[in-house]
Amino acid sequence: MTGRRRTDPPVAASHFVGRHAEQDQILSLLLGSARLITLTGLGGIGKTQLAAEIVRRYHKAGSVPAYWVRLARLPRSSDHSMVLDEIAHSVVVGDLSATSAFDAVVDVLSRRGKTGRRSRTVLVLDNCEHVIAGAGKIIAELLSAVPSLTILATSRQAFGCTEEYLVRIPPLSAEDALALFVHRAEALGRPVRNADQISAAAEICRHMQNTPLFIRLAAARLLRRPLGAIVRELDGRNSPDKRMDWLYSGAAADSRHRGIGDAIAWSYDLCGDRERLLFERMSIFSVGTVLGSADDGFDVGVELEAIESVCSDEPDRGESAEPDASARLLRSEIQDLLHLLVDRSLVSVHIQDTTVRYSLLECLHVYARLRWAERSPEADEITRLAKRHLRYYHDTLEEVATNWVGPQEASSFAWTRAAWPNILTAIRSGLAMPGASTVVLEMCVALHSLPIPSVMSSLRELRLWTERALAADNLFTFEQTTLQVTATALLAADAVQQGIRDDAERFLDACFAACHLGPDDRQTTAEVDAPLPPAVEFAWGLELWLSRKDVRAVTVLARAHEKYLRERKFGFATQCDVSAAGAAAALLGASPRADETIRQLADRARTSGSQWTMMWADVAAALASVERGDGSAAMDLLEKEPAHRLSIGNQVGMIALLRVWALAQCITATPTDSDRAELAGVATQIAYVVGGIHALRDELGLGMQALTDFADRTAHAIGLARGLLGDKAFEVAFDRGSQIDADFQAAWQLVGGAPDTSGQQASADAPYDDAPWSQLSRSEQHVALLAAAGLTNTAIATRRGTSMRTVDAQLAAVFQKLMVGSRHDIVDFIPHQRMDEVETEAMRWIRSRERRQADLRSDQP
Repeated sequence: MTGRRRTDPPVAASHFVGRHAEQDQILSLLLGSARLITLTGLGGIGKTQLAAEIVRRYHKAGSVPAYWVRLARLPRSSDHSMVLDEIAHSVVVGDLSATSAFDAVVDVLSRRGKTGRRSRTVLVLDNCEHVIAGAGKIIAELLSAVPSLTILATSRQAFGCTEEYLVRIPPLSAEDALALFVHRAEALGRPVRNADQISAAAEICRHMQNTPLFIRLAAARLLRRPLGAIVRELDGRNSPDKRMDWLYSGAAADSRHRGIGDAIAWSYDLCGDRERLLFERMSIFSVGTVLGSADDGFDVGVELEAIESVCSDEPDRGESAEPDASARLLRSEIQDLLHLLVDRSLVSVHIQDTTVRYSLLECLHVYARLRWAERSPEADEITRLAKRHLRYYHDTLEEVATNWVGPQEASSFAWTRAAWPNILTAIRSGLAMPGASTVVLEMCVALHSLPIPSVMSSLRELRLWTERALAADNLFTFEQTTLQVTATALLAADAVQQGIRDDAERFLDACFAACHLGPDDRQTTAEVDAPLPPAVEFAWGLELWLSRKDVRAVTVLARAHEKYLRERKFGFATQCDVSAAGAAAALLGASPRADETIRQLADRARTSGSQWTMMWADVAAALASVERGDGSAAMDLLEKEPAHRLSIGNQVGMIALLRVWALAQCITATPTDSDRAELAGVATQIAYVVGGIHALRDELGLGMQALTDFADRTAHAIGLARGLLGDKAFEVAFDRGSQIDADFQAAWQLVGGAPDTSGQQASADAPYDDAPWSQLSRSEQHVALLAAAGLTNTAIATRRGTSMRTVDAQLAAVFQKLMVGSRHDIVDFIPHQRMDEVETEAMRWIRSRERRQADLRSDQP
């Protein structure tokens, strides 16, 4: 049997998982005109295995010559000639001529095929980051000398060439990461089967930032430790994080990949001391987020200004100590150092339309903190930067909380979402710092002025941290300060919105007592301006509206709005304004006062340019329409640009409840002799949305449906829907809604409506999708899409990395299941939401075919 050649790629990893999008992208580049394709990413992310899989698929489909060169064994900073020698060693076999190494390599890579035409050749240069300069020079020379050559490189750092196509390899998706862990566990004789084991394995994968090498190292621990013990080794709260001690002791283990620390150290050791210092100091920020192949809709990371403010050595406010000049970092050099760290795949960069943010993923974060502790064993520097971190997020949050209302609100919300992990880090560290409790309590108060619970955190979490900060601050004062009274009032407002009346009463009583008023005063002073801070008025107004259905809520909330305006706290003022309009719509119905209150809110929204306020003016108007019995008008208002509302943040549960009430009004207003099937479709939407609200409540910690002013309306709507559908069909639709995920796309379904059910009544037994398309497997659907786009069977085999025989069989199955006779008929069965894929593939195929034809013409003698 013939052995493996040194030009062959590494043996493909068993059970290669995921990377479908990356494979499609790289194969498209290979089929096109790309000359240099560089796969970059963190050590252990799977660049080499992905390149091997790509070469296997590419070669299998078209028998294209491919040569593999392993550069990892070269010493660091090897020059151009040493890199060339390694390429020649791998590519040139059995050459006895006196030609130079470069000419010999060019000769091999330029050989013509059996037809006499120059064949396309792929050269893979694996692990280039430590010889980036030498490799970059030889790449430029080879591309110039061999027109038919494409180079596929793997490197933790890009070359920066003008012809380079950069493909950043992200972590695996959560699903693929778990699949890899489960497979490795099975291979080691430690199967992961029950729900608790699966949950523990998923948690381990999250700690391993869904990185293939790290997941394999974690799975290897199963030979010595149970799943639960591995999770505890990664926790870091009750015992030191031990992941850097994990080593793979197999005889074939690459020295760069024996452990997590080895994989990171390979890049860390390439850095200069100032790069390393910044990398270490960035561990003061919270751990970055793994986006994988599916973004959760939120931006992540830390802005440059935060890194400059926290990590530089230039004296900040209240600081006079000068650090060691040899380790000094200036603000002006941090951006360039960050770029170097990003280039070396040590820092993740998150680029949006208008922002750039940076972060350290978890394993890198642990490694950086360990190296930092070794550099600063006394922890003085770490403490100093922790104080800077707290001060930065306190000051920035105060500014955002005061001035978010207006055209800048979208960017304010985006900053808060991205900063949320660091805000929590600052709160936690501040609670552990002597004398910092007041700063932390001010942060918690500021958070309440933002509509954060609707887009970031649950009220439960916000209330938890506020209670802890308030308890800590109370230890340092003998009587209630204005700040503490304000925080207590906001806790009351939280409890009201959670539907926890006892807690709301307790907090409000404490606020009134601190203001030298008793419980009786709450019954007699609602109509007069009592000496109460605006936060107390705000919480009291919410309690009157949502718990007691008391019309005096409108007066109290309007008064809170005016008090906040006088204090120039515009975020809180706007929340009070919105609440006053909602209370007026709910409690005063179609009265002129309600109409005027809502109109004033809309006018102020237009004047300030606040899209968020205008959204809630629409919601208040919709609620007033429900009170008037005009469900259709309410539905029109709720469906007004719902996607835009979601993009700027909103209380999804409130809008969804309004939809339920509006749908119920539509049923009530429909003549009794109307088509029952049409009414059943509306009732099905009610059941679906109520199920979704239930899911959102559990996920986000909202108890709105338990509020007195909401519960009766919702119960009425549910009763109507059950009466039309029957219990069994109602529960089917409810269960579909309850499976919704608490994200923006899912919320769109609630706000924009459930799937169209008009003209059909829900049935517990009927399938929801019996279209022929659903009978195709996932692979068959992809083949069908490519065939409909015009790709030949050979091109489909190349795109999918399979054989022609497999494609022929899959396409035959597609024809049989769809009952069609040609690929042109397939398009009639493709769901409309997937037609964009067909158009994209068709354009890509046309461009690729045109490039190949141009190449053939240029190759003619």
